[in-house]
Parts: sequence; C-alpha cells; structure tokens
Amino acid sequence: MPGTLSKCFRCGSTEVASRPVDEFVRRGSYVVALRFVADVCASCGEKYLQGSDVSMIEDVRRRLDRGELEGFRVTGELLEPAGAST
Repeated sequence: MPGTLSKCFRCGSTEVASRPVDEFVRRGSYVVALRFVADVCASCGEKYLQGSDVSMIEDVRRRLDRGELEGFRVTGELLEPAGAST
C-alpha cells in the first residue's frame, strides 16, 4: 500500500509521499497509459510502485507483444514531432 515508505532507497531522502503517477507502455505504434498511486521521492523523483502495479505493466507488455488488444480502448492519437527518432 502506498504511503508506507519512509525513506528513498535511491537518495536517502525522507521526503516520500503518495501521489498519482502515470506510466506508459509502448510497443510498436501502441502506447498504453496507466495511472497508479505510488510513493514518490520529492528529492530525486524515484517512484515506488506496488507489486500488483508492476505485474499489470508486465501483463500489458505481454498482451501488446502478442497483439491482444481486447480490453483496451482508443482515447486519442499520439503525436510526435516530425523527424523524431523512434
């Protein structure tokens, strides 16, 4: 459960708080946006997700790799600057 971490393992700061974070999973031309509540270090920005959230990210990656798009919905279009490397 977020909010239980008292110290950042990366920088040692004790300024860690729960807040919403966005994670993006990109596979080919697909990008899936996921929102979680995570502990985030105010000093270095390190994010600490719950194991179940990490499992969800991994599941989304596997599903996209297999082309399984059931359960996803299109919410818009991703734009990149012209000439951006992929």
